[in-house]
Amino acid sequence: MLAAVLGMAFATLIGASGQSEARPFDDGSVTARTAERQAEPAKQAQASGPWYTWRLRNGYTRKCLDHSSSRGLRGFDCNFGPNQIWDIYSGGAGTQILKNRATGKCLDHSNSYGLRAITCNGSTYQAWWYRSSESYKNYRTGRCLDHSFSYGFRGYGCNGSSYQRWEAGYVSW
Repeated sequence: MLAAVLGMAFATLIGASGQSEARPFDDGSVTARTAERQAEPAKQAQASGPWYTWRLRNGYTRKCLDHSSSRGLRGFDCNFGPNQIWDIYSGGAGTQILKNRATGKCLDHSNSYGLRAITCNGSTYQAWWYRSSESYKNYRTGRCLDHSFSYGFRGYGCNGSSYQRWEAGYVSW
């Protein structure tokens, strides 16, 4: 019974079944059953609610991580609008899931599709480590969230540069 209630709560949180975006795994070595087991802690955490609500500002460009349905993922002047508000959930194994408050999409990075915000699906492509160097490193790809004026947002090899430093500002609601 509890599993059914949690399942319905998660389906409501990420959208009706059938709306999630199916994606192949980068190296083909992870089976669907393994992916489901890896996603379970993230699904349970999202059903229980966010840890924090943050605005993320890049240390070099001073732009905020912004996502809208019409313009996608971008760096934009910080304004505390809902497109710049990210609910942070436990992703299991010490990781975090970043879900945009306005669009309900999760920050995702894969070698096949790059950095994007898509329907939350609990995959390890949506799990991020917040490191002591104030950077976000993707659990699955090992790449860091990077923003520059030349290349925009991308997942890039972690190098400790200010392009990869993120100031997380707490937002109270």
